[in-house]
Amino acid sequence: MKNGTKKYIETVKYLERLYDYCNEKLFDNGLEKPVITVQLDGKNKTYGWFTCGKVWKENDKDNGAHEINITAQYLNRPVKQIASTMIHEMCHYYAEINNM
Repeated sequence: MKNGTKKYIETVKYLERLYDYCNEKLFDNGLEKPVITVQLDGKNKTYGWFTCGKVWKENDKDNGAHEINITAQYLNRPVKQIASTMIHEMCHYYAEINNM
């Protein structure tokens, strides 16, 4: 891959659009935008994850943001499966903010 950074940025932008679409259609735009990441799962056990804590903070006064990760090594799956993973992680997010 000649320009991995460019491909990574394009991938995250696509995942953000997917998140926005799912948030509108399934959650009535009720979820704040998390930080969306693409990282490896070193044990190859998960397609993605949601962080319960607000791990992304700009400074000590910032309340932070949650993270949804889509695992890098599984991005080659069909888009419906990636969307399913995103929705699954969004359900965890919904449960977290609604004390479920």
